Amino acid sequence: MNAGDVFRFEGIADIHVWTIISDPRRDPQKLLMVNFTTWEPHLDQACVIEVGEHPFIRGRTVVNYARSRVVSDAQLELLRAKGRIQMLEPLTPALLTKMRTSALESTTLPLENADILLDQELVD
Repeated sequence: MNAGDVFRFEGIADIHVWTIISDPRRDPQKLLMVNFTTWEPHLDQACVIEVGEHPFIRGRTVVNYARSRVVSDAQLELLRAKGRIQMLEPLTPALLTKMRTSALESTTLPLENADILLDQELVD
């Protein structure tokens, strides 16, 4: 998988779209992935995404940093090989940068997950 890959899990009770915001080339054992969810005023507003910033966005959306997950590249590749991942159009470089930068502004991203971005020198 690559930074900015966007995907859905197949056969899992999860309707969310996920993306990788860390750099798998820098640490394939620690891929930081986040999902997108419909905007609500009580949710973390660190990264609001509007229609037009990515083809799958159909309404105002936020990055759900609170539900971020750390997985290995091998785990995701195994799921993809088994047909359990549906790939979507990747993020633009601008949106990936926005999501990485906003991660450090989030009040819900676990600190150990923020450390992945810092350790990989993807954010200041």
